Amino acid sequence: MRRGIVIGAVLGVLVALPAAAHAQAGQQSPALTPDLSLKAKPGSGGRLALTFTGRSRRLLRFVKGKQIYVRCSVVPSTNLLADPPLTSTRRVKKPHGSRLKLRFKALARYDFCMVYSLRQGAFAFVSLTDHGRTYVDYNLRALEIAAALAMIYGESSATGKPPLTDVAVSRLKPLIVALPTRDAVPPRGQIGYWSDGSAIALAAVAADGTRLFYTLDGGSIETQNISQYLAFDAS
Repeated sequence: MRRGIVIGAVLGVLVALPAAAHAQAGQQSPALTPDLSLKAKPGSGGRLALTFTGRSRRLLRFVKGKQIYVRCSVVPSTNLLADPPLTSTRRVKKPHGSRLKLRFKALARYDFCMVYSLRQGAFAFVSLTDHGRTYVDYNLRALEIAAALAMIYGESSATGKPPLTDVAVSRLKPLIVALPTRDAVPPRGQIGYWSDGSAIALAAVAADGTRLFYTLDGGSIETQNISQYLAFDAS
């Protein structure tokens, strides 16, 4: 797979990241992705009460327009074409407060829900099952790596080469931290970066301890395990 195709796909994902999240970049951990502070309370008859708390409530205020969408889904299989995931989407009025009530026919079958707008993409997620919690966590870590990758390529636009580790960290801290080697594990809650001026490595750690990573060497993909998780389609 050529680098241009991969980078193009990554940038396509980043279009969906809300601008409001970028404004939070001063926090300790990368805050370039949708938020998990949305709370869910499933009820009988497919009823679902959502409460926007913390940063998800602040992001809700940044959403332009009068409508938002709530999509609930099962965790997709690795073969989306052969086995498309079960999903259901509701278009609702953007709430003036922090609460939203909906009904989904097959709510008990879903693993997670996402809230998004057509103009600004997904901005909040909530897990309904343990399986959904793991999947959402992996996706958000993958999106953080993708966002960091886009910033790294922004830093290298003048020279055509990725910045060295120390240079990138000094310019982009606290969004990224230095990795001592390309295979190192970053602290939890941080995106790690390593580069020798030619090859690069980006990594994050999921809640269950799994290392998610993206490496590029000599202008072509060497290895990565994030593409399958860049799957939050808000179209």
